Amino acid sequence: MRDPALKKRLRLRRAAFCACAFTLAALAVWAFSLRWRGGDGQEPKISPAPGEAAARFGNTFALCSSTKLRIFGESGELLTELDFAAEKPALAATAGALAAWDMGGGSVLVLDAEGNSRRLEAGAPLFDAAVNENALALLSGAETEDCLGCVTLYGAELEKTLAWYAGTAMPVALELAPDGESFFVLCLAEEGAQLRCIAAADGAELWRYESPAPLFDLAVLGGEAVCAVLSEKLPTPVRRVGVQDVFGCSGPAWDLLKFYGLDAATICKTAHEMLGK
Repeated sequence: MRDPALKKRLRLRRAAFCACAFTLAALAVWAFSLRWRGGDGQEPKISPAPGEAAARFGNTFALCSSTKLRIFGESGELLTELDFAAEKPALAATAGALAAWDMGGGSVLVLDAEGNSRRLEAGAPLFDAAVNENALALLSGAETEDCLGCVTLYGAELEKTLAWYAGTAMPVALELAPDGESFFVLCLAEEGAQLRCIAAADGAELWRYESPAPLFDLAVLGGEAVCAVLSEKLPTPVRRVGVQDVFGCSGPAWDLLKFYGLDAATICKTAHEMLGK
C-alpha cells in the first residue's frame, strides 16, 4: 500500500479504534469493581483505580497499574505483586496464562498458572495482545512502505515462531484460536473491515470475512456476524444462549448469571443437549 493519504486515514481510524478500546477497558474495570464490593456498608474487597486494567486469571484476578501488576485471590487477598511500567496498561488472560502489556509501548510481562513470569520487549508500539498456555501473540504498529502492521507469535518459552505482515489493510485487534493452529486478525481496509483467519504454522490466510461496517471488535462480534462467518466458511449448528424472557433484578454478579442461565454449567448443559441431538 503506497498511497500516503490512505495510510494516514487508516492511522486515524486505528487511533479512534484504540481510543474506543481504552474507553471500553475503563468501563470493564468499573464493572469489575462492582463484582468485588462487599455487602451493604462494607468496603470493596478490590477497588481498581482509574487507568488500571483488570482481568480474570484462572481462579485469581489481576490488576495492572502504570507501575505494578497485582494478582489477588478470590477472597481479595494479595497473592503476587510485580513491578511493571506501562503508561497505558492492558491485560490479556486465559485460565492458564496472563499477559500484561503497554498499549502504544513495547513492554510485555507474561505469567503462567504457577506464577512464573517472563518479560519481553517487542521493539515496536503494541496495539493488542493475546495469550494462552502455549503461545503469545503481539500486534505491533511497525510500518514500512509496504507494511501496515505485524503480528508476531511466540511459543511457550517466548521464542519467536512467526511474523505475519499486513500490506493491504491495517490490523487493529487479534485473538488466538482455542486449538492454537490459527489466529484471527481484525483489519481496517479502505472501505469497511476484514476479519482474517491466519495459519499459525506458516502465516497462510485460511479465510476472510469482509464487513461494510468500519469498526467491530473480535471480543464483541454480534451473533449475526458470527453466524454469517460460520455459514460461509464452516456451516455449524448454532443455538443462542441468553436471558430467558424474565424480568431483570439486582444481586451479586455470579448469582445473577446462574439465575439467568448464563453461567458455565448451564452453557455446558445446553451444548451437551445440542451434541446429543
